[in-house]
Amino acid sequence: MLKIMIEIMMTRSFKFLLIVFILSSIDFIAPAGAIACKVLVVASADPDHNPMIIKSKAFIEKIGSENNFEVVFTRDASVINDKNLSQFQVFVQLHLAPFDMTAAQQEALQHFIIQGKGWVGVHAAGLTGTQFIKPPATYWQWFEKLMGGIVYSPHPEKQTGTVMVEDRRHPVTKNLPASFSFYDEWYEFDKSPRPNVHVLATADETSYKQNKPMGDHPIIWTNPDFNRVVYIGIGHDTLACTDPNFTILLRDAILWAADHTASTPPGNSKSPEFKTLVLTERGGQHEGFVAAALEWLKKKAAEKNFEIKVINEPGEEVERNLSKYAVFIQLDYPPYRWSDNAKAAFERYIEEGRGGWVGFHHATLLGEFDGYPMWKWFSSFMGGIRFENYIAETASGLINVEDKKHPVMKGVPASFVVKDDEFYTFDLNPRPNVHVLANVDESTYQPASQIKMGDHPVVWVNEKMKARNVYFLIGHDGTLFENNAFKIMVDNAISWAAGK
Repeated sequence: MLKIMIEIMMTRSFKFLLIVFILSSIDFIAPAGAIACKVLVVASADPDHNPMIIKSKAFIEKIGSENNFEVVFTRDASVINDKNLSQFQVFVQLHLAPFDMTAAQQEALQHFIIQGKGWVGVHAAGLTGTQFIKPPATYWQWFEKLMGGIVYSPHPEKQTGTVMVEDRRHPVTKNLPASFSFYDEWYEFDKSPRPNVHVLATADETSYKQNKPMGDHPIIWTNPDFNRVVYIGIGHDTLACTDPNFTILLRDAILWAADHTASTPPGNSKSPEFKTLVLTERGGQHEGFVAAALEWLKKKAAEKNFEIKVINEPGEEVERNLSKYAVFIQLDYPPYRWSDNAKAAFERYIEEGRGGWVGFHHATLLGEFDGYPMWKWFSSFMGGIRFENYIAETASGLINVEDKKHPVMKGVPASFVVKDDEFYTFDLNPRPNVHVLANVDESTYQPASQIKMGDHPVVWVNEKMKARNVYFLIGHDGTLFENNAFKIMVDNAISWAAGK
């Protein structure tokens, strides 16, 4: 009997079954480099888009299965809430118009995007404008800004036209041909979004009959102010699901939005020298400075071959991934509204020297603001200070460099004028606890101000921390990026903080 059992066990069929059993009993380990992310696709419930929506489910799921990302597809907009969205890295707004979301859903999606997560809007996702709003609903003005400040206008009938790829180095469009024909509804807007976005492709208006020519007619673009967001104006007709170029476009848009592409600065095929995380304060009185800074940073990144990632609040990227960045730039974002996890991650980053830090202006708004307690560690990091006052009407002042040998001050003139800044004052002078690189001569304020500190540092480093760090009190107005001395300092600061 034993001999018979051994003979059975040695048969090929038994060996095969044994292998199957063993494989089914262990967890599958994804191959190295596999992309593990979840993508939520919320499609329009509008009957006008039924044919495309029905066909696109299998189409997008196939793209996901071939590129190792999980797709959750639904036409139920009620899934758009903070708790549910926290499970996903990318939100695909497939023909879902912004006005077809409730105020609570709009707020949740807005929060998702400003966290720095990925958003891909397709076609009818771009239906901006108050013409769609019926009282008591209110218009989602923020979404219009996301779209580049444009308003939708009536489109012509479906017809074949030509898409002209403008940026063939961007990860979203790098695998597309220079141009391709496409049958679709060609959306038109009240103006070109170009001044506010990065255009990837345009519609060739000579290739089809327009309703109202735009002249410059972007059709695919990103908005660098909101990190990983991309809008694709085409995609109404079911033919899109069988078009190889649209397949490539949607695939690469999702992968880029998930931050799983090896991105390098535009125009540079080399791997980046280092990565920089930029935390921005958007809107309000500092918007001009932040917008100018981001534009300058993009150019500087291309010139010096470093990568930047922009986030709009210190969320998951700070909490989990901060250490992968050589430099953390706090672009006017204040030291409150941070979660405990984000605070802890930042403190470790600075204390353990995991990377460098460059902070601007609003980063020293230390105290109790908007119901938040003061972050005591951050106050100590900045020299033990607390915000006290500021020149609300702004003033020009003469900046004097104190430490001309410090790398941040290399090539900076001994003194230079800064225009239209607020010049914060504090409850005490940080000088005993930090190394001052520059100060402002308060006697030179124009217009003159009674709000003074006496000895008034405006650029300093805290040498007690392992991380290279530098704080610029100046940083209120966008015209600073017309000031060569300021630009040299910031350029030096980023390179020094990165250890370059």
